[in-house]
Amino acid sequence: MAEKACDNKRVCMADPMKFCVFQTSQNTGQQLLYPDAECLEWLQCQMCHGWLHQDCAGNGCKLLGMESFSCGCTDLTDGSRIRKDVEEGGILSLFSSHMIKALHDDLTTGSVRSNRMFLWQNPTSSSALQQHLKLRTPNLSDQRIFQLLRVIEDATGVGALIRKGEVRLLDFVFDVLFPEILINILQNKGMTRLRAEILLAEGSIF
Repeated sequence: MAEKACDNKRVCMADPMKFCVFQTSQNTGQQLLYPDAECLEWLQCQMCHGWLHQDCAGNGCKLLGMESFSCGCTDLTDGSRIRKDVEEGGILSLFSSHMIKALHDDLTTGSVRSNRMFLWQNPTSSSALQQHLKLRTPNLSDQRIFQLLRVIEDATGVGALIRKGEVRLLDFVFDVLFPEILINILQNKGMTRLRAEILLAEGSIF
């Protein structure tokens, strides 16, 4: 079920795990990320009946015309196929340089809301949440990681800016863009953003 609501009666399933795009403060109960966002779109899982913000469900989930929605609570994810694709062809076989550029543009213009992007743009909002969302060392070879970083730098133009002295963009690459690329790969495989966040934190695929 899809709804648009301006109240705070629902609790996003991503919030207790600290993966919510609109994470609330444990101290005040107020919306910590994107505090000005109101009348948010929600999806209810038809299996567990829990609620997710549309943004926490991910871009692959369409509200209009949706008759049913599953948050992935009953899915037994087999990451072996994705791992094999990455090992054989690298990340770029699943997420091209054009897709990286489009994701970069969506994040920087606000077309796509991201917990990591908000925290990078507002570094004093929650250092604890920033630490919680930091990407653990991925199970990728150094060669694969360096290859992806080079493509990120070239596709988005951040490499030239970093070389000019804008070193804070290094945090943007590692703390925002890198994990968002991995999350988008999993979303493109049919997972919700929340499910992708959980698997990324577990390190069970990457």
